[in-house]
Amino acid sequence: MSVTIKAWLSIGSRELLERLLDLPEGDWHSANHGRAISSKWLAQKLRPYGIVAQRRNTGKVYMMADFDETCRRFLPTQNT
Repeated sequence: MSVTIKAWLSIGSRELLERLLDLPEGDWHSANHGRAISSKWLAQKLRPYGIVAQRRNTGKVYMMADFDETCRRFLPTQNT
């Protein structure tokens, strides 16, 4: 299987939303005041962490580097 690096640099807002809603764990279908999350809800929750969707020709996308940086700041490191 060949995957280009460019494919992992960003994820579309709609794709991220769909992937979260497809997860069997979590409460993504009721986290928005008892309703499923929306793109707007997701954007509002990510914004305080410095993760903001960028406008592209194909729509709004989130840059994976923004998630990497935020995860390094807020998640504990794993000692091996």
